[in-house]
Amino acid sequence: MGQLQHLCALGIFLISTIPNFVSGHTTPCNQGNDTACLVGVRNEFVRDDFWFGSGYSSKCPNGPNKLDFYCFNPDVGNTNISSRMLRRSDFNTSMIEQFLRIRYNAPAGSYVACGHKFDVPAFTMSIDLDNTHTIYTDMWTLSHRPSITFANVPGQLYTVVAYDSGYLRLRGLWVNINTGDSASGTELYPHKGPLSPMYDKRNTLVYALFRQNGTISNTADVATKIVQTIVDAGGVYYLDKFISDNSLDGPVGIGYLAVTTDAYGIQHFLDRNMYNNCPYLVAKDKEVLTALVAMGYSLTPSNSWTDYRGTFLTGLEMDVKVTYHSPEAHFDSCCKHNMEDMVEVRVDPLAENPIMPLHTRSAPYVQLLPMEMRIVTFPQGKLYTLLLLDVTEAKRNMSMPNTILHWQVVNIPGDDVSMGDTALNYMPPLPRNATETRDLLFLLLRQPSKVDPAALWSYTGPGCDSKTNLRCKFNLGKFMNYLNLKLAGLTQFSIVQDPFTRAVLYGSVKLGQIASSMDEYEVMGSADTTPELTIDQACAGASGYANPCPSSCSTTNPGVTNPGGATTPTTTTTMNHAGHVMN
Repeated sequence: MGQLQHLCALGIFLISTIPNFVSGHTTPCNQGNDTACLVGVRNEFVRDDFWFGSGYSSKCPNGPNKLDFYCFNPDVGNTNISSRMLRRSDFNTSMIEQFLRIRYNAPAGSYVACGHKFDVPAFTMSIDLDNTHTIYTDMWTLSHRPSITFANVPGQLYTVVAYDSGYLRLRGLWVNINTGDSASGTELYPHKGPLSPMYDKRNTLVYALFRQNGTISNTADVATKIVQTIVDAGGVYYLDKFISDNSLDGPVGIGYLAVTTDAYGIQHFLDRNMYNNCPYLVAKDKEVLTALVAMGYSLTPSNSWTDYRGTFLTGLEMDVKVTYHSPEAHFDSCCKHNMEDMVEVRVDPLAENPIMPLHTRSAPYVQLLPMEMRIVTFPQGKLYTLLLLDVTEAKRNMSMPNTILHWQVVNIPGDDVSMGDTALNYMPPLPRNATETRDLLFLLLRQPSKVDPAALWSYTGPGCDSKTNLRCKFNLGKFMNYLNLKLAGLTQFSIVQDPFTRAVLYGSVKLGQIASSMDEYEVMGSADTTPELTIDQACAGASGYANPCPSSCSTTNPGVTNPGGATTPTTTTTMNHAGHVMN
């Protein structure tokens, strides 16, 4: 996947896309009419169709629930930006005299979210922010303090506030501004930018301009008091008391950002042990959705959300964390001796680099983590099924794809995979073609009741080879529909052929019988296995391979015959973390 394609898939857009996107949609502030823009800004201040507005009660009929972050709402009674920010319902929007001119500029940078490093390009705005349109730039960029300018009256002091009107968080505060630029003020609270944890909830950040009736003094003490108030309230900050304590008039100017989630926003709430929405980054992968549909999974309003950005899976409840433990390994492959130290490989579903089959030769450790992080004790009675599928053909949208079951565990009680019933033992993925990349998908499915592991063979197809008997042509849709299973979590990775794969294919190594030390290697005989390929077929194109093997592989122990056509080497080569031989 290319860099631009990868960024777009994560909801990260370059600034050059924003003017084009906005110009295709008529908004009050993109028509070059300041009067219309001001009217639009005033209307935004009192509209009640944001997530916390009039529709909140229908989506959350039971109101706020501490174990349901989707319905978290610190102020249910106030349903628009004005009332949530000012804690009053009688504000006259005619007091808003102007809209603020806001521009974000940020250098290139990077951040780590959901265990993955994201690189962000430099961001420059050559036009003012459209105050009446959702912005889809990454939130790391928007965390940088923007330029905020406005029409000022000489001699008048101003205050500018950045405020999250959804979650009632203070995101920046500057006072005693004596010009038409917020940069001339004194900072009481640093800029932190907008945040949203959900892909289907537009959250709002408001920049509000107030007139002061004099200089705000003792700013250091005021700043300390603000921080303490936020700590005491668990992060919430009610702005009305600051307004009244300092006799502020307004707001007389307004600017907005409406944002949806991305990796940076997700990590913010993850760091605070509130909500883990990392699965969303996989759930919106177009290739994953293509694979699911090709395997018979039906996208419906109850399990997905669609807008102009694309389709996203909903209803997920678990983050599936997969870690492969790869013990030390010694083996011959294509005229070379290979050795690798013990290593743990964590599956990063967003990584572009494939994992080596040597690392995935044994069943992984799978950790199931509730997305609702405030769940301390896992609910009793929940049962899950875990699948590992080769979805290479399904991702390519082939009709009737040959989806192969590599692992199937059912009746998993809660979050403990080891306590489930293994319907199909783990079968390591081994790419037979030297040039292909195989795509693997873990699916976690919630069961309504226990299932019989012995009766699951009927969801696979006929005509499998001996290695994939009762595993090939798996019909996911039929399996889920018949057993009434619900998609609860997922993750993915890809693999490519490595020296270990080639050794298995031509019979130099037998799965499960690989030497874990040099001493064990020196006494281990030939693998007792029927090869799938000849050594020439498996090693075609492998670096250093010839038949017979080159004389550089001369033996240092003539009494030991090593499998695969290689003799004990004078110099042991080592594979790096990617599984490539390092001479």
